[in-house]
Amino acid sequence: MLKFIPYASGSTGNLYEVTDGKTRILLECGVPVTEIQRLTNYSLDKFDHCFVSHKHKDHNHAASKLIERNGHIWLTYGECLTGGNASWINSMLVEAFAVPHSIPCFGFIIKSVAESMVFMTDLSYCPAPFAFSPTIFALECNYANDLIPADCERPESVFGAHMSINTCIETLQANDLSNTREIWLLHISESHGDRDRFVREVQQATGVPTYARIYG
Repeated sequence: MLKFIPYASGSTGNLYEVTDGKTRILLECGVPVTEIQRLTNYSLDKFDHCFVSHKHKDHNHAASKLIERNGHIWLTYGECLTGGNASWINSMLVEAFAVPHSIPCFGFIIKSVAESMVFMTDLSYCPAPFAFSPTIFALECNYANDLIPADCERPESVFGAHMSINTCIETLQANDLSNTREIWLLHISESHGDRDRFVREVQQATGVPTYARIYG
């Protein structure tokens, strides 16, 4: 059974795990290595690989420490899997797809024997619906327009680079959720977001159990 574990999510740092019980994969490493160990309560050797969406510090903070392990590449950035390439990490298949952000950024499709998930954060919108119904749908839900003050500094860093609650709901409704058992909201803004409200609105709009995590 595929399991998604969000340890930290937001502009202060991002760290997630996906496992099928045989393979453990980290998604993002936006906190120090010592914090990875504290949040997961694991030695790094318990993980098989780490995939990072893009090169902003809240997503790749520990990347330099994770580049190589035991002589093989331990960390992969999303752009390494473009062009139709995919990577088998033991029992799980990982494929990247480009998403619109302020710098090159990628989401991930992860598949086990019987289940699948979509993971995408730091994007303004999803380029197209997926051709399958994921078991787990994890996506950014960063802000609400009515929570952004008129005198907001650098509004372009919000509107042009991150996904709003409205766009999040539209994205989910555009996809087939018939096999989706849970939705996870990622990267909720501390100043322009509302975790409880976003969870409630997404669950009401989709009928799928919805969850969110800010920081571990």
